[in-house]
Amino acid sequence: MVTTGSCLCGDIRWECDPGPESDMHHCHCSICRKAHGSAFVTFLWVDVSDFRWLAGGHVLVRYRATPASVYERSFCPRCGAAGPIETAGRVYMPAGCLDGDPGMRPDRHIFTGPQHNPSWFSITDGLEQVDDFHLRSPSLPIVESHTPTDVPAEEISGSCVCGTVVFHITEAFLKVHHCHCQRCQKGRAAAHATNGIGRARAVKFIEGEHNLSEYKVPHAEFFKQVFCSTCGSLMPEVYAEQDGCCVSLGALDTDPRRPPDDNIFVAYHAPWYEITDGLTCFDEAPPGGYA
Repeated sequence: MVTTGSCLCGDIRWECDPGPESDMHHCHCSICRKAHGSAFVTFLWVDVSDFRWLAGGHVLVRYRATPASVYERSFCPRCGAAGPIETAGRVYMPAGCLDGDPGMRPDRHIFTGPQHNPSWFSITDGLEQVDDFHLRSPSLPIVESHTPTDVPAEEISGSCVCGTVVFHITEAFLKVHHCHCQRCQKGRAAAHATNGIGRARAVKFIEGEHNLSEYKVPHAEFFKQVFCSTCGSLMPEVYAEQDGCCVSLGALDTDPRRPPDDNIFVAYHAPWYEITDGLTCFDEAPPGGYA
């Protein structure tokens, strides 16, 4: 079965033929969480012979999250969505960027130890959970927290993977949603986004605001992506005219102080992801608005 994929803006496109040696898993490592702004990232691995670029592979920005990182990462310089990477004869791609059902399902959660998993997300399905990738895998480095030591007690702090951008959230989130809309899937390159919704004034950039890139989705009323130009990490979106902000919880270095409230836009949820958390589900936007 030929499976296609693309970034949020469509500049990067590819196709693959998952075969018997293909693999699919949910990764909860701290680097994936921060790079994608999500609780976890789902990867589909295929042999390099089963993968073909359709457009834009040469423009991907590539980086290593830490000097000790085993795997290189990539993102689209226009929209910030993560892209495929080739390593050791295989290509791994974030399943959130797939255009349809690959005909496979994840078989396990990896890097599920407490040093990786955030307090605001719990694994509730019946898949196997392992603390690493497999028994022969090298230890995975923990992404460094770039939060200054003098963070006010009432503020929430966050940063990108490379540490260029550091921000504080100065007011409590009004709502936190697991969003399954297709824009969030493509943008975060994950099964869903987990978005903290607050007032525009709550976002305070401490360092690196000059290094942010922004992509506004054509024809969308508000939706945009804000990301670090160096590492592609998803950063807070500020909507001044609407007095709102949207913050990817995966980017946080400290606790958001409230759990997710619900799942929204579940009518569009990824076919390879099962919602099992017991939270209220809405097929579209939540009644009464996001906040």
